[in-house]
Amino acid sequence: MNNDKYYEKLISEKQKEITVKLAQLRLKNKLSAQELSLRAGMSPSYIHRMENNAFMPSVEAIIKILDVCKCSLEEFFSKDPAQYNNDIELAKTFNSLSTEQKYALLQLLKII
Repeated sequence: MNNDKYYEKLISEKQKEITVKLAQLRLKNKLSAQELSLRAGMSPSYIHRMENNAFMPSVEAIIKILDVCKCSLEEFFSKDPAQYNNDIELAKTFNSLSTEQKYALLQLLKII
């Protein structure tokens, strides 16, 4: 497979992944495509076409949709959005530890 075909396939897969996640986020927030489009300032057909993988939404559109759904870019693009809040809390707790506590915790984690 030449590089152009490889990148076309990769882009297509990522586009589908993003549009599926956006549709799942809309449903999680119990929004119809119509309601999301009104709140995000887009046409209903834009949402429908995007969710049917007709095109890749712009960065601006993604940000608007995430804003309506109260989801950060970091959370949306994290590997496990369901675990995102726990990861943030863990990182904050870890960062609040002293150097000695961090070292001790890391040693403990290596054991388990």
